[in-house]
Amino acid sequence: MLPTSTSPPALILRQSNFTNTVSMPACFRFKKKIMSKDHESDGSSAARKMVAVGDVGSGKTSFLMYSASGSFPMFCAPAVCGNQMVNTGGIGGTTLCMVDTHHQEEYDRQRPLAYAGADVFLLCFSVDSPDSLWNIKERWAEEMARFCPGVPAILVGCKSDLRGDERTIKELRLAGQDLVMLEEAEAMAVRIGAVKYMECSALTGQGVREVLEHAAHLASSQWESKRGCIIM
Repeated sequence: MLPTSTSPPALILRQSNFTNTVSMPACFRFKKKIMSKDHESDGSSAARKMVAVGDVGSGKTSFLMYSASGSFPMFCAPAVCGNQMVNTGGIGGTTLCMVDTHHQEEYDRQRPLAYAGADVFLLCFSVDSPDSLWNIKERWAEEMARFCPGVPAILVGCKSDLRGDERTIKELRLAGQDLVMLEEAEAMAVRIGAVKYMECSALTGQGVREVLEHAAHLASSQWESKRGCIIM
């Protein structure tokens, strides 16, 4: 369970230079360098590592870009794998190093290297894509459990603004589908062992702050227990 004794710190977004040109190897080198947990002995000044995974079109990259810049990205960005930081300020505030991942199968052998040192995972799907929720169980939660057992995760429903979009609802129904129901997502969170289910929208910003604050709490607790993900 999340700590309840203190209220979450205010979120301070720091302008960042998200780019879609960072190569996978460069990303891995960065993470190996600053996420090795060899900072100050008490870890008080170290960034906590938050890794986002999910299908293409799940909304995870837009979520991370909004988190770093405070605005919705106005271009279609592939997965960006780099040193993007968000500071959840306040007394004892936590700085999150946000790591995006590539979903393509050709990266299946490389991608787990991005998990090394992870303190918290975001398992992302889109509320307008039941298939992306199904793949959380079939692919992403399984991969996380295999390589990083014990590292906490939040199941995140992205694009929550589409819940009120009549065009999206109509298109889904024509395809014989519906939006992912809140109850379905919450049940999936329990099924895969996620700490909780949360929704957000990178378009409107709704829920982004709350997801980051919960991730910061979980990451800080994970750091203190020294149970971050270790890739052998």
